[in-house]
Amino acid sequence: MIPDETFDSMFPNAPDGPSHWNARWSLLCVTISQWLAKQTGLPIDFQFQKRSVANERFDGQRQALGLYVSHGDARR
Repeated sequence: MIPDETFDSMFPNAPDGPSHWNARWSLLCVTISQWLAKQTGLPIDFQFQKRSVANERFDGQRQALGLYVSHGDARR
């Protein structure tokens, strides 16, 4: 879930819902899904979503299932 302005700048002319016809949206979602699946061994369906659309469709607080925070040099 990302701010509407960010979504619109990353994916110009994409519809508010899943944007399978938008090549950039589709490529990024598939690539991130596959990378996360490979890292975890779990099936992952990652999708960018506009904040306003998510808030229209789902009520209440939502929690991220997992976050990766880089602390600098990945070789440590």
